[in-house]
Amino acid sequence: MRIGVLTYHFANNYGAALQTYCLQAVLQEKGIETEIIDYQSSLQKSNNAVFLNSSSVVNIMKNIIRFPHYYARKERINKFNDFRKKLNITSEIFHEIDDVIEFAKNRYDAIVVGSDQVWNPAAPDFDDIYFRISKINIPVYAYAVSLGKAKKAELSKFRDDIVRFSDISVREDVSVDILRKVDNQIIAKGVLDPTLLLEKRMI
Repeated sequence: MRIGVLTYHFANNYGAALQTYCLQAVLQEKGIETEIIDYQSSLQKSNNAVFLNSSSVVNIMKNIIRFPHYYARKERINKFNDFRKKLNITSEIFHEIDDVIEFAKNRYDAIVVGSDQVWNPAAPDFDDIYFRISKINIPVYAYAVSLGKAKKAELSKFRDDIVRFSDISVREDVSVDILRKVDNQIIAKGVLDPTLLLEKRMI
């Protein structure tokens, strides 16, 4: 069985990097061939850049603020890039959902979305691909996704996408009730974050 994982692997954030690594490691430990889909949104690319595109006055001001921290920021970026080399990640980089679907539909037996705050509309790099991927013609599962502090009203716009998921699990117990309010046919369950599943010897 081959699984494609769609998550915040590209965020230069310790939690995001660790949850990606742990989820892949746990799946591989169970004998499941696992590949991280290298989806990089334009917002994530901007967040990860040493300097922002200087096409606006706001970005110019942000770049001025960033300038004294150039070397520290560059070193941080390089460390995250080095860590990502430990992942089994696609050689192709994707920026659009249609390209991800076209690539994945005949390559994987299923897609796993998560974990991390991929279903949190307030996340700084939120992207609706983590909902919309459910329209692909293979099973899609949400594992240990977090809604953050999102309420029914914020999630209802993704109702049609959510109900297409083959199975849904969440990190916070309160999220089970919130999703049920979006649609009573959405039956989610609480599970452990993948960072809590990995044995120390596997890291």
